[in-house]
Amino acid sequence: LTAFATTQTHLLMLWRFYNPLTEETQVDVRACALAGLDAPPLQCDRLALLRAPLPVDNFEALDVQPIPGGHRLSLLSDDNYSRSQRTLLATFDWLPPPQSSLTTPRASAP
Repeated sequence: LTAFATTQTHLLMLWRFYNPLTEETQVDVRACALAGLDAPPLQCDRLALLRAPLPVDNFEALDVQPIPGGHRLSLLSDDNYSRSQRTLLATFDWLPPPQSSLTTPRASAP
């Protein structure tokens, strides 16, 4: 788990994976519906899985802002002063259906 953010109804999590043998990077964004204390364990679903050929790097920040009908998720990576890394910003509009846990986000180009 690299970063997390919350809405009134969901916990959003940013997971990242790097395989040094293949130099493959993957970024996984998941949302878990929040419920009362007497509810069953968190029900989580994948919102996005980023990997090649998409521009993916060392994403380590997650922000969520309300938009009409949903939320805008922003993921940020930095180059860590390394020539092998890049600073990237990726944004997604997540529009959960009414009274449902999750839906697939719409990607927007950076």
